[in-house]
Amino acid sequence: MSTYEDEDFQELKELVEENNKILRSLQKKARWATGFAIVRWSVVIAIAIGLFTILQPILDNLMDAYRVLMDNFTSFNGARESVSSGVDISGLVEIFNQDQ
Repeated sequence: MSTYEDEDFQELKELVEENNKILRSLQKKARWATGFAIVRWSVVIAIAIGLFTILQPILDNLMDAYRVLMDNFTSFNGARESVSSGVDISGLVEIFNQDQ
């Protein structure tokens, strides 16, 4: 009835079974890889959130210290300008030169 012999069908059946095993193993490995990728990214995100939570107060303190430092420099520059505009250095030099 068929042009193929039983031997050919048996060989074909073995090849199909072998391919099925290979495909199932590939599918299993793909599932494990997906699971590990999810775990890996979850750990990376958790570490990033943890570091942000730990470092945020430190960064806030550093920014506050920087603002205070800049305010002090600004006030120092303002004081320096007010002192330098109120004192005539050339007049002081002339006074000291008269004594000599």
